[in-house]
Amino acid sequence: MLATQGRKARAITKGRLYRQDFGNGNGQSNSNNAFFEEYQFQRKFNLFGETNITAGISAQQVYSNAELYVGGPNADGLNTASNYAGYLQVDKRILEKLMLSAGVRYERFQVNEDEQAEPVFRAGATYHLFEGTYLRASYGQGFRFPTIGERYIITSLGALHIYPNRNWHRRPA
Repeated sequence: MLATQGRKARAITKGRLYRQDFGNGNGQSNSNNAFFEEYQFQRKFNLFGETNITAGISAQQVYSNAELYVGGPNADGLNTASNYAGYLQVDKRILEKLMLSAGVRYERFQVNEDEQAEPVFRAGATYHLFEGTYLRASYGQGFRFPTIGERYIITSLGALHIYPNRNWHRRPA
């Protein structure tokens, strides 16, 4: 993580590489490389009172090679997944004890050729009742896109056979 901070602004960059390699027998070997990167910028300013804006982008890319996931389009166990997002949130102190927040995030998911993209929204309020005690209310949307495993797994354990769910589509979260 790399962070820079000024008097009223802060920028953060995070990155991660994650590698897994499982050399299991019985046709269940799998490996993947996952890359994640995020850049976030925050700025505080006075816009009719204390206001904080947070904006950022994130990206994740997964490359998978797995005997378990041969139910894909090429039936070779090679699959990719990606998630890209951009977001913006505004936190605004309305009264001395009341803070409101609102945000939007645009998400794009893709597993091989299947993809889905849409905006999701959130809003919330925090009221400071007394020292150490806050009352919070919030509303948020989201959706869940199927993983490589959910789309393409083919395996068995004795009489139990597991097959991919090709009809699995995104679901509201």
